[in-house]
Amino acid sequence: MLKVKFDDIYQFWLGSTRIIIVNGLEDVQHIFANRHVYDQGDIFAEKFGLVNPNEIIALKGVKYKRHASIVGPLFRGYKINLHLDTAIDCTDNLLDRWRTYNNDPTQVHLNMIEQCRQLALAIFGYIAFDYDLQTLDDENHSNENELCCALHTFHNTAVDLMQLPTVIGRIYLLLNQKYRRSQAIINQYLQRMIDQELAENPTTRAERKRTCLIASLVTSLQQDEMLEATKSEEDRKGT
Repeated sequence: MLKVKFDDIYQFWLGSTRIIIVNGLEDVQHIFANRHVYDQGDIFAEKFGLVNPNEIIALKGVKYKRHASIVGPLFRGYKINLHLDTAIDCTDNLLDRWRTYNNDPTQVHLNMIEQCRQLALAIFGYIAFDYDLQTLDDENHSNENELCCALHTFHNTAVDLMQLPTVIGRIYLLLNQKYRRSQAIINQYLQRMIDQELAENPTTRAERKRTCLIASLVTSLQQDEMLEATKSEEDRKGT
């Protein structure tokens, strides 16, 4: 409705906040392809920063560029193509699970979206972290996978926060025990991935850092966080 009235790009004021809306597909593609030029909006970074202040979607300026220089190259098209076999193997595992558990013609399964979400998570786990998140292991408990549930809660909380004033959002997170539990579970899994990667041979890790996110992140870990904290954002290195 607003696009028809105001065209592909327009602005409006939400209280004291200026919001610019971009509707044209080519314009959106250009903006996301040139994040080094078009910085993240203040209100968006502020809202997502409440959930995770170091999440790349919530970063701006020099700090974003430092993190993007590590993460970005790993997700370029030609490098994703290297992992097609992994995606196919995970899809085959899901199809095998359907044949094993979902072969009753009298039963209608209503959780296909949830299972596809688990498939995407399994693929991402192998590609980004070289880690089996075990989301496709057991159909009977597919809805009880703690990481899937935690990520789902984490995502829903972020969506809810976008609708709340910042002050109310801070209170909401502080009192939301379900969100705090999900955050703890996600952190536990991330720590396991880091520990597994740190146990690898440094030479092997250095070879894998161009194709594996966790190897790249562990390689870029700051050796002296206290020293790095004393530097300006422009002079800091690593994550």
